Amino acid sequence: KIHALNPAQPRLRARAFYLGNHLELRYAITTYQFNIGLRRVRQIENGLKKHRLHLSPSIELTFLYNLAILYFLAQDYQPAIPFINKILKQRKSSVRQDIVDATRLIELVCHFELNNFDLLESRIRSFNRFLKGNPRKHPYEQILLSGIRKLMDAPLKLQAAVFKEIKNGFDHMEGATYLIGREELMLWIRSHIE
Repeated sequence: KIHALNPAQPRLRARAFYLGNHLELRYAITTYQFNIGLRRVRQIENGLKKHRLHLSPSIELTFLYNLAILYFLAQDYQPAIPFINKILKQRKSSVRQDIVDATRLIELVCHFELNNFDLLESRIRSFNRFLKGNPRKHPYEQILLSGIRKLMDAPLKLQAAVFKEIKNGFDHMEGATYLIGREELMLWIRSHIE
């Protein structure tokens, strides 16, 4: 019904675009029906361009993050990278820093899955520098960073043990401050353990 709306005012059209597509995208992600969201990616990208003047930077970042997560959870890591890059290019802004922080973690995992180890090594060093001076640093970040470094060095037959170690670290932090992306990262970890 929301998609069928066509208000006269551009601001209301942008709002209808946001509500309809955001809800559909979140539904696809939370129900693991990724094909629903994947069918809408191009329309969402076009809508973001069309309604850019009437959407807040927060809404744009939310869309970009959900599109990256859609591909991430569908285990199609390469198409997630352009959305990740768009988010990280906007990191100078103070808008939705929680999304930017979570995106850094998702980026590391994507590069790990794509076997981009040279790039990943550089990203890990950069991430470590970021964590040293960041008052918002989160315990999950260090657990994942350490785990990915171990995964890069571990032979395939020992990687399951490293994934279990990462999972135990995440479980131990249960109840710590909330981290956007934690559930998605846990799904990734469990998929490798199982």
